[in-house]
Amino acid sequence: IAPPPWMQWGGMGMGMGGGQASIADFVKTGQRKSDDFKTAWQSYCAIYGNSRNDPNKHDEDFTLGFIEYLGELAADGLAVISQQQGVDLTAAGTAVGSKRSRGIVDDMASKRTRP
Repeated sequence: IAPPPWMQWGGMGMGMGGGQASIADFVKTGQRKSDDFKTAWQSYCAIYGNSRNDPNKHDEDFTLGFIEYLGELAADGLAVISQQQGVDLTAAGTAVGSKRSRGIVDDMASKRTRP
């Protein structure tokens, strides 16, 4: 089984043998490697980040909120696909939705309405 594409990006560090990369570096790499990631980041910044697209201009909580949001969308989308394909994610050792008490969209809306 091939590793997921993000593990092949190289130079990211993130505890995988390279130097320690920052959260901002992760976002920058995501933007360079994926047009969809770039579009998602720009949209997130337009909605919640005063249209500042440079991840270095945001605090870590903002950027982690984006990553959490991506994770939630991916988990939800993959849960639907697994159902359609008859894959039992609980048997595969995943706990879809077990950590979430409420949606990230609700969390972000409450966090980003501050003046």
